[in-house]
Amino acid sequence: MAIRIVLSVAVSLAAWSTAAPAGAAVQSKAQRPPEHVVIDRVLDGDTVAVRGWDQHVRLASIDAPELGHGYGKPGQPYSVMARNWLEKLLVGNSDVSIRCVDEDQYRRPVCDLYVQSSHVNRELVELGLAWANTA
Repeated sequence: MAIRIVLSVAVSLAAWSTAAPAGAAVQSKAQRPPEHVVIDRVLDGDTVAVRGWDQHVRLASIDAPELGHGYGKPGQPYSVMARNWLEKLLVGNSDVSIRCVDEDQYRRPVCDLYVQSSHVNRELVELGLAWANTA
C-alpha cells in the first residue's frame, strides 16, 4: 500500500513538473522574462502605459480603487492617492522592470512591476493603496 502511494505521488509530481504553465497558450508579452521599460503614463492605481507597447498594462494580483468617471460618478476612496503614488514612482524612472505573467479578458498584459529590487504591486498592497487578489 505504501509503495502504491509513493509511486502515485511520484507520477503526479512528474506530470505536474512537465505540464505547461497556466496561460502557456498566451503569445504576446505574457510569460516573457523581466525586461526594462519606461512607463509613460499611469491611468489608475493598477494600470499603466508602457512606452512602445500597444496595450495598457494591468498590474498582476492586485486591485486598486477605481477613479471617478465623470460628473455624478465619483471614484472610490484613495483612488487618486494610489494613482499619484504610482505615477511619482514610475513615470520617467529608468529603473523599472516588468515581468508579464498573463493576459486579462481584454487581452491586456498582466504584469509585475519592479523598481530595482522592490516589487511595486506588493508595495501598493502594503501601503493600503490596493487589495491583493488571492484567487
